[in-house]
Amino acid sequence: MQTHPRVGKLSLENLPELPRMMGETDITLIKSMLVNLPEPATILEIGPWLGGVSTILAQHGDLHVVDRFEWSELNSDRHPNVLPVGASSRPVFEGIMERHAVSATIHEGEIEFFDWQHGKIDFCLIDAPRTAEDLLTCLSIVALDVDGSGLILIKHGLNPAHLDMMSMLDAMISADMLEVVPTEQPRWCNIAVLKPGPKLSTCSAQLMEDVLDIPMAPLMSTASEPRVLLRMARLAALVTQGNWDAACQALAEQPHQRSYQECWDAIEPHIQPRRSKETEFAAFAELLAFHHSGANPAELWAPASQSMTWALRHYWAHLMQHDIAGKTVPLQLILQAQSQGDLEWLERISSLIHSQNVLEVGPLTDLAGAAFLTLGALSVTGIAANNAEDLEPDETLDMRMRVLPSIDEMIDADGIGLVVVHGRSSKQHHQLAILLSDIPKSTPVVSFHNQLVEVVGEGVEGLKCLTEQK
Repeated sequence: MQTHPRVGKLSLENLPELPRMMGETDITLIKSMLVNLPEPATILEIGPWLGGVSTILAQHGDLHVVDRFEWSELNSDRHPNVLPVGASSRPVFEGIMERHAVSATIHEGEIEFFDWQHGKIDFCLIDAPRTAEDLLTCLSIVALDVDGSGLILIKHGLNPAHLDMMSMLDAMISADMLEVVPTEQPRWCNIAVLKPGPKLSTCSAQLMEDVLDIPMAPLMSTASEPRVLLRMARLAALVTQGNWDAACQALAEQPHQRSYQECWDAIEPHIQPRRSKETEFAAFAELLAFHHSGANPAELWAPASQSMTWALRHYWAHLMQHDIAGKTVPLQLILQAQSQGDLEWLERISSLIHSQNVLEVGPLTDLAGAAFLTLGALSVTGIAANNAEDLEPDETLDMRMRVLPSIDEMIDADGIGLVVVHGRSSKQHHQLAILLSDIPKSTPVVSFHNQLVEVVGEGVEGLKCLTEQK
């Protein structure tokens, strides 16, 4: 059997009978997609190289190919003895097609200037874009012409080395521009097999600017592996940008399935987070592993203060019990809360924190909002009140949210389920009793001072008790 090397020291004298850079698995997939095409079928191949795949496509319909047919530096690096850089590869292509008694209509030129004028396309093979922008250029050109039941195959569309393209495809699928076609291809086959969605005609270059803003449509529990792989690629794009809120929301919507973790494992080596975000990236990877581990969040046997890993697990377990939109915090703050001991002292009152809206009062440097959320608080409002003049009954309290920028305004007083005050008696506490006169009478008031945690009372009376402490 003749081999078809994808990379090697080829020359014009020793070209394979069907020169191509695709492997046998790719060819098997392509052939399986060609057998159900209508007759006569119109086929478009973008990037035919030397014609090894084109000879197969031409046997199944009216083939059109688009290429510059200019031997690139990359081609020359891989196959230095075939053609010099800049030479036309069209004569080689035409010779291969003639040798196999097949033909194709050749459109020579830059793809961005290509104007399709030959009716509906039944099968489009894009081989192989190197960036999301290249891919979008190709799709924009054929968006109006691919038949509703037609197929679009994209080489490297499932290649984790091209996360930008995969992220783009996930966005287009979420926006109903494309749909994944079920196949039985093995995991190492990186061709994405797609078909037009109802909104493919809206595909344009503007999508490059909007891709990360397109909402992620939740996946069905029966989503195919290629579909999950594309979703994980867009998740990786969010993580790479440090968009933890969107990444956590997307993760929370995923079903707890080991196959998702396996897709992430395939992608993770290709993710390159900013150096300043590497710690948070590792934290997110831990959350993802916990989410898809199948572990019961209600059976966390170690306290959150035990380690950074357990802090993250407690945070995620509590977050999953509520609507998390706009409620996530930078993961670095969860790690800091554990390392500086905030979790340890708060665990003494964990039963009071869980599922409550917490009001915390104290110096700016003492506010521990991330720790409260880790232990199950619904929300945390932090007041940095450093002197009595900061708290005026007729003004909105000055919200200085060191760790919770997603909380836009203070929870109404009657919704506060726990008040934690740092420090001993001061004029501030008297002012608080006036300002928070509407808090429920049963709301616990906790004092934290010199590593001592004490429930001093409930409601306004509890706040007044603070002013009486010596």
